[in-house]
Amino acid sequence: MAPAAVTAEQYPPSLKQAEQDDLVQTIKDWSIGHGLAVRPQPSVVSSDVDPKSMLAINVPVTLFPSPFPRQCFEQARTVQKTYNELYAAISRDEEFLADAVKEVRDGDEFTTSLWDIHLKVKEEGYTQNLSLGLFRSDYLVHQDEEGQRQVKQVEFNTIAASFGGLSSQTSLLHKFLASAEYPLLEKAIPTGTLDLPENDSARGLAAGIRAAHDAYGESELGHERCVLFIVQDGERNVFDQRHIEYALTETAWPIRVFRLPSSQILQHTTVADTAKRQLLYHLPRNPSQLFEVSVAYLRFGYGPDDYPDQRAWDARHHLERSAAIKCPTILSQVAGTKKVQQVLATPPPPPPPFVANVILRNGALEAGGVVCELGIYGTCLWDQATGAVLRNEEAGCLLRTKGDTSNEGGVAAGFGCMDSPSLV
Repeated sequence: MAPAAVTAEQYPPSLKQAEQDDLVQTIKDWSIGHGLAVRPQPSVVSSDVDPKSMLAINVPVTLFPSPFPRQCFEQARTVQKTYNELYAAISRDEEFLADAVKEVRDGDEFTTSLWDIHLKVKEEGYTQNLSLGLFRSDYLVHQDEEGQRQVKQVEFNTIAASFGGLSSQTSLLHKFLASAEYPLLEKAIPTGTLDLPENDSARGLAAGIRAAHDAYGESELGHERCVLFIVQDGERNVFDQRHIEYALTETAWPIRVFRLPSSQILQHTTVADTAKRQLLYHLPRNPSQLFEVSVAYLRFGYGPDDYPDQRAWDARHHLERSAAIKCPTILSQVAGTKKVQQVLATPPPPPPPFVANVILRNGALEAGGVVCELGIYGTCLWDQATGAVLRNEEAGCLLRTKGDTSNEGGVAAGFGCMDSPSLV
């Protein structure tokens, strides 16, 4: 007898134990095989067991893509380019940003220290007008008393907007399951039933970096150019970043990409003693081999913990005064602070409508109500001096999901998980 198709009211379908075990094993194998993974937390795998950080574990992920209103999804995608231009413009409005920083100067030492770096570089003179933004705008679904739904923005991320690499892999996972596994369940989801949107966020973000690399131009010093991913020490979310890196290197026109822990910025980079102040990267395994950094992509620096001492602040100033195209600049980062968003924001939305799913986390399943947060990625390259926008694109999506009883949502922190939308 053919399996009975699941209805919308029965989604996600209940699973027999054998189906559950098989689906979980398939997800675990697919995830490791396709880099949908993270380095384990010490609480999961101790450093005694994995002293050289050789191990990887599955990213928490839903067993099924979560239903997400199509109209809300398209709303979020449609406005992304406008938000890109808005935050590019805000980063150029120094007077507006200065007023925002002034309001928090007495209580926000972190933002004040960032602003002080900007003032210091401004006094010396900026040598790079181009700014790169790899943004992510996050939304929840709001349902009013009449049952009408629309997205409400939660925040706009201008620095180290994560999960672009893992999000595209999560979409591929759910597409694979929709074709190979869901149709075989006792309560089947027939092939073609789920509307799973294309999501190439890793390549979309990489395309923004490539545009900045090309706009930087050839090295006047005769060095090979490179893109520098500057990351946190002991980064666990390395595979998310690697997917973007591979999208730059595994092409017909590869770009040289290096990773550098933020604690080693001053050790392995120098600023050329020229009018342009090019940022030079000294290959650690061969320091005499120099590369000129076209783009400095910061996956660190978004919180006080990334600046434990004055040397860390000196390193950020070192980057900011260089000719490398920064993603982001200090001004772009300040534009994305909560104080600036407070000026732009609307009141917080009521709780979103009920959605159910099953989460696989550390080998255990958690079933029940969930809350989904949609993120839309965007890339923007602009001239800080003239305001000319050289590239402005929407770059894919992210759906993060948590249990509806949790007040926290971080995937890396162990509360949220990766998901992908099934448009309804």
